[in-house]
Amino acid sequence: MFKSLCVGNHTWLSAFIILVLPNLLFFLAAERLGVFRPFINIDYVVVLLLILVGFRTTALLLLAALFFIDALNITGQIFPILNLVDVLYLSRFWAVAPPLYQWIVVILGFLLIIKGWAILRLSAGIKPLQGLVLTVAVTSAYIYGLSVEDEPQRKIWRMSGFGPIGSQTMYAVGAHTQGFVMRAGLDAAALVSASQLPATRLWHAEPSQLSHKLVLIVVESWGAVDEPIQNAVMAPLIRQHDQLSWFDTGRLDFQGATVEAELKELCMATPPSFNIGRIVEGFDNCLPARLSNLGYYTFGMHGAAGLMYDRTRWYTRAGFQETLFFEDRLWGRRCYSFPGACDVDMAPYIAEGLAASEKSFVYWLTLNGHSPYDHRDVIFDVFDCGEFDIESGSQTCRNLKLQTQFFQALANLLDDPRLAGAEFIVVGDHQPPIFNKDEFDMYFEEHVVPWVRFGVR
Repeated sequence: MFKSLCVGNHTWLSAFIILVLPNLLFFLAAERLGVFRPFINIDYVVVLLLILVGFRTTALLLLAALFFIDALNITGQIFPILNLVDVLYLSRFWAVAPPLYQWIVVILGFLLIIKGWAILRLSAGIKPLQGLVLTVAVTSAYIYGLSVEDEPQRKIWRMSGFGPIGSQTMYAVGAHTQGFVMRAGLDAAALVSASQLPATRLWHAEPSQLSHKLVLIVVESWGAVDEPIQNAVMAPLIRQHDQLSWFDTGRLDFQGATVEAELKELCMATPPSFNIGRIVEGFDNCLPARLSNLGYYTFGMHGAAGLMYDRTRWYTRAGFQETLFFEDRLWGRRCYSFPGACDVDMAPYIAEGLAASEKSFVYWLTLNGHSPYDHRDVIFDVFDCGEFDIESGSQTCRNLKLQTQFFQALANLLDDPRLAGAEFIVVGDHQPPIFNKDEFDMYFEEHVVPWVRFGVR
């Protein structure tokens, strides 16, 4: 039975909040970020339809779901978080997320509350004839929106080619038919083989023939840029050429998240979901496990809390005999891009790990290069953005400063005699998330990460 609807100002305000406000805010956000979204997400008319026929509670629940999907489709074009199961898993770590991300969630929650209030006001009642007319109107609008044939051209998680009207729900369903996105919701108990080659593939091929001192570093958000910029980023290491017995660098294709990059390099595998703590099989072929069987001491470290992605669990399963996370030490300071220890304070533990045994394998996942690249993490500034006409204060500038700082911290270690004879592989985990796509396209290559291999005299 149709409810009666007051035709006063509250009605129009409520309708505006339900239909116009979310489309306007999300479209402006997409424009600001340089990502893609239809100007009108036709899904919201279903909420109005449910109100008109009296299903107020269902309308509230659907509104929350559509709001979530809309936000996920936008953020999913910047960050590789594409699956509801993984989002729910990652929500456990909201309390330790960067403050910027926490504020975004709070603001979205506040907007959702406002929209819920609008539904309650709008459902005050409507005359049967008015309800029938509005029902036909919104239903027709929805059918038209779904019939618009303007399929977006989709890359791994960035969508383009949207028409003015479309369904974000339909786009989300389409995204779940691709690659890792389709696998990410499975509750599997085993790793699967990686389809993308790691920088460590030669180490995996002949682990018994390797140096007695091995260091693998996966660098957070180290992206592929033009050669002059990349040389400036690596300049602190390159200037230490007298300490290097050999040096090689290159690039490799990779699409995925940090934890996928870790498992690619360590195990030549990929996870079926982000909830890796529940995965118990497939770790026997991981590099630290194989090296441990060959008599190596294996040490893994990361500056964030060990509960992130359940690293305290799966690092052990992968073969690390000892680990170091943020909670394992009292640090003299903390860093902010992602809460945790500062990379410049973590770097000296490489030498300690190598000195722990005659044969040692040290693994380090860096942290401070994490988006949004907090300027407070630039402890010593060794990259000049102005030299390359990169806007000071931009995300790109801050990212490159943090990456150069990492290489400076690494170069500072090379005089330590405990590193003598060590072989290093340094590789980016994934392209850096840059909130503005136009800025990203100006400087970075999509789905490509750099690597460098070198030996210490």
